[in-house]
Amino acid sequence: MLNTNYRNHSAILDLWNQNVYGGALQVGRSNDAPDRVGNAWDAFTSSRHYFRGLGVAGLRRGSSAPCLVSLYQFERPQGDKIEPKDVMIISPYRDQRALVDEVLGEHNIGFNENVTVDAAQ
Repeated sequence: MLNTNYRNHSAILDLWNQNVYGGALQVGRSNDAPDRVGNAWDAFTSSRHYFRGLGVAGLRRGSSAPCLVSLYQFERPQGDKIEPKDVMIISPYRDQRALVDEVLGEHNIGFNENVTVDAAQ
């Protein structure tokens, strides 16, 4: 069995690892390393009301497109930024996946992948 995960940060992987895989998965050695995307994400989320002041667990249809536009425009002083090729959207179901495609398509907002929860696993 392959047991090394090279994509997820250890804090994200831990829940699945413990509850689904019985702790058998190992984290790749560079999963938690600071990088362009991680540094930009940390800086973006620490200063944005989308994730702090409103106390929301997700984004509603009307706020998802402006949030991605803001994310793509945000750049750290060091030049780190997140680009559409870096973004994977996980939609709960196929209908929501289609809705995300439709809404972001209306605004010409790109992303790398939009997958269902099942496809992301």
